[in-house]
Parts: sequence; C-alpha cells; structure tokens
Amino acid sequence: MARHDAKAYAESLRLLRGARNAMERLGLLTSDMPEERLRDVLLVALNAYFEGQSTGETLNGKGKTDILIRVGDRNVSISECKFYTGPKSVTDALDQLLRYTDNGGRRTPLLMF
Repeated sequence: MARHDAKAYAESLRLLRGARNAMERLGLLTSDMPEERLRDVLLVALNAYFEGQSTGETLNGKGKTDILIRVGDRNVSISECKFYTGPKSVTDALDQLLRYTDNGGRRTPLLMF
C-alpha cells in the first residue's frame, strides 16, 4: 500500500508541475483567474489521470482542503492553493494545510500562485 501511495503521490506532483507549466505558458488565459478557477484547472489535469478521485473543497481534518486525492479509503495527497503575497502568506497557508491533515496525511503539497 505505502509503495502504491508513494507512486500515486509522485505522479500527482508530476501532473501538477505539468499543469502549472502549461498555465504559465498560457498566461493571457490564466493571469486574471481567481484561486478557485486555477484550482479547477489543476483538478482537470489530476482527474484525467486519477479518474475522478481528485476533488476540490473537500472536508478533511479540521476544514476543507483545496485538492484531495483519495484512492480507496486512503488520502494520497492533501493540497492547499494560495496566491503568494509575501512570506507571511506561506506561513499562514502552511498552518492552514496542517489543520487538514489527519493521521494518514503525510503528503501535503502547498501550491503557490
């Protein structure tokens, strides 16, 4: 199980990097998008691979995480999306992300725009 989860997590990071790179190249289309729309674009990329197992604004831990990838009954990735507005935005986002983890949440990327 752990090896499968690690492989799925690595694949999710590969997909997120590819989607991020595509959004940067298409800056005219994405530059005015709010955080929620950017997250939805990322979910499209993730769900193409994970076949609908990636959800947005999903309850987990003590709140709603922006992106949750759940395979079976295991959380493969718990992600938070934020706009970078300075160092404090990173600290605040990490604090928020850690509230969404549970005892099985070890893979928690913070996605900064």
